Amino acid sequence: MCKQTFSFQHQLSHLFKEMKVVGILLIILGVIGIAIGLMMFGDIGVACIVGALAALLSGFGFLSVNNKLNSSES
Repeated sequence: MCKQTFSFQHQLSHLFKEMKVVGILLIILGVIGIAIGLMMFGDIGVACIVGALAALLSGFGFLSVNNKLNSSES
């Protein structure tokens, strides 16, 4: 029983690390996408900025959920 609990906690901590990495990568991708979208012309630039904003908000969401799950685990 103790091994199963340790294994579950280990998997949970690994999942939190992955969520943090995905969140940070989405934020970086969103910032780069906004910068590139501002250089584009017309509706293609608008579409690029909308996609970048979606990535940016998703990244902040991942980090927010990760922080809440980490605080509830302790």
